[in-house]
Amino acid sequence: MLFRSGLEETALAEAALARLGDVLPHDRAEVFVRSASGALLPVARTPESAASWRPSTTSGIWGDAWESGAAQQRLGAMSGPELGTSTACAVIPLRLGDERVGLVGLERSGGLWPIADLSEAQLMADEAALRLDTARLFDEVRDLATLEERRRLAREIHDGIAQEVAGLGFLVDRSEEHTSELQSRVDI
Repeated sequence: MLFRSGLEETALAEAALARLGDVLPHDRAEVFVRSASGALLPVARTPESAASWRPSTTSGIWGDAWESGAAQQRLGAMSGPELGTSTACAVIPLRLGDERVGLVGLERSGGLWPIADLSEAQLMADEAALRLDTARLFDEVRDLATLEERRRLAREIHDGIAQEVAGLGFLVDRSEEHTSELQSRVDI
């Protein structure tokens, strides 16, 4: 894993998965954050080679966690419950007050996690939600600042450099006219 720091969303999500792994050991996990359009976008997963899940905020264990605002778990893989299996999955909402900003999905073989551990993981997820939302807001501010700087540079180029280049063009045209006039006088 590459070392990242600061307010980089992927690094924060990877750190959250690592911390959650201390409380809820898992074989596979993924963090999703809600975009401005409302879609859940994956930002980190372990192992990185695993295929991304497709969570829904309206159905299944994902929807139950989203609607209730509380961690949910069940026997079976994320793809669906399986009778007689020791595989378990859990979904923990990333809460910021009463708002949901994302979901964390976990899967493991070995049965359900203890309820007390799931509650502790929910508190950790709430802390991660604040960090992830701050990173998202920082990205938005950075994007706005970049856009404003581009606009400023475009104005500066238009008002400054472009005007000077146009002025130089007029000078070149006038000097060509004067050269032509002088040339015609010399020819006479």
